Amino acid sequence: GLPGNPVSTLVSFRLFVLPALRALAGEACVPPPTESVALSKPMEHHGGRPTYFPGRRNGAVVDPLDWKGSADLATLTQANCLIALPAGDYRLETGVQVALIAL
Repeated sequence: GLPGNPVSTLVSFRLFVLPALRALAGEACVPPPTESVALSKPMEHHGGRPTYFPGRRNGAVVDPLDWKGSADLATLTQANCLIALPAGDYRLETGVQVALIAL
């Protein structure tokens, strides 16, 4: 029951399947842990649903990668985290704290 695009599959597995597997193994069923890190450059979000944007954490900052959508497997191979962005239309400036989910 996972989506067909590679990035969508990874995000869905990380957010839903892995916690469920852990729960079935007797562990607590908790969402993936997040960490707050500063953006290295501005980024924009447009849309009515949350987005998990591939990023590359480098110490105390995260670099949003040049992502072309949920079929962009090449960019995903460079990512070591997902930047969790809430739904809405907005711009985030350099240095703003964002939530990360480690891959």
